Amino acid sequence: MATSTIRDNKATQGGGINNTGAATLVNSTLAYNWAPQGGAVENAGTVTISNSTIAYNQGYQGTGINNTGVATLWNSTVSLNSSGISNGGILNLSNSLLAKNYDPGDCVNVGSGAIGVNDHNLIVDSDARRATLTTAPVAAS
Repeated sequence: MATSTIRDNKATQGGGINNTGAATLVNSTLAYNWAPQGGAVENAGTVTISNSTIAYNQGYQGTGINNTGVATLWNSTVSLNSSGISNGGILNLSNSLLAKNYDPGDCVNVGSGAIGVNDHNLIVDSDARRATLTTAPVAAS
């Protein structure tokens, strides 16, 4: 899906997108969606999100993204959701901003959740007291 706005939806899972296969979202906005899990995106498959904004989504767990599959965010923003990313799968982040997501925060690994790629991101706690900038490791010469 490209250059789209997905907003004002309500579902039991994945208010904006409920993915169990493979999905790609480019140059798009997911906003004002609601679901108990995955207010904007519920992912149990493989999802790639690039140059997109996920904001103002509501729910209880992973209201930006609730991931149990493989999720890749590239050049994207996840901000101002009732919670940011709940990751129980593999999460790859590159050149992205996670900021001002509320309880429990911007990105939470649950169960066997793991961060795969974590490169050149800005992650700001919801209370704005701490910011983390991630960069690629420098190769030894």
